Amino acid sequence: MRTLTGRALLAGVVGWPVAHSRSPRLHGFWLDEHKIDGAYLPLAVRPENLATVLRALPLLGFRGVNLTVPHKETALAVVDWASDAARRIGAVNTIVIDADGRLEGSNTDGFGFLENLAAALPRWRASDGAAVLLGAGGAARAIAAALADGGAPEIRLVNRTPERARVPTMTAGCPLIRARGSGGAAVVRRMAATSRRICSTSCSAPAKAHPWNCTRSRPGCRR
Repeated sequence: MRTLTGRALLAGVVGWPVAHSRSPRLHGFWLDEHKIDGAYLPLAVRPENLATVLRALPLLGFRGVNLTVPHKETALAVVDWASDAARRIGAVNTIVIDADGRLEGSNTDGFGFLENLAAALPRWRASDGAAVLLGAGGAARAIAAALADGGAPEIRLVNRTPERARVPTMTAGCPLIRARGSGGAAVVRRMAATSRRICSTSCSAPAKAHPWNCTRSRPGCRR
């Protein structure tokens, strides 16, 4: 186990809750592996305190943070600068703090999702067929954009509330079919029956947040 010095680099993941996140363990492993004097911390932040906490990070010596539920969309309004991709998606999952203490926001969810699929399924292509996307949060918005950019002919979005399932700017040039999640797993089965795959962004979140028990559909998830 590493011993930190007074010059240790600080980063972390901000969420509410955050205890479920595997990011501290993942990044902690690579900090150890490469003998980096630094720490990656879980930061449990209530939604009403997000702006205050993010603004305090430069004062505390942080180099940056990642954001998880429910902060990705709110953070976009807090950062001093946001990448074109983050603005298009409407969500930020990474904040880097520059030398002047400015918060620079970006979004890597879509890229990470497609790279994970490419590693697990080398022959997979977004253009192979329609995709069913479960959920309409910050990660789902990023994945919708990545699928559209990758040539998906159609994206079928399933969400609990229809007002959250409005992401036309992310899927320009790609037909978007929306469905409420009130039908639960039956809705997913019907939409997936004519699709090549199911792209789910919801299986790592608490089951109580969804109209069906996510553990039942876990074998079909691509995360």
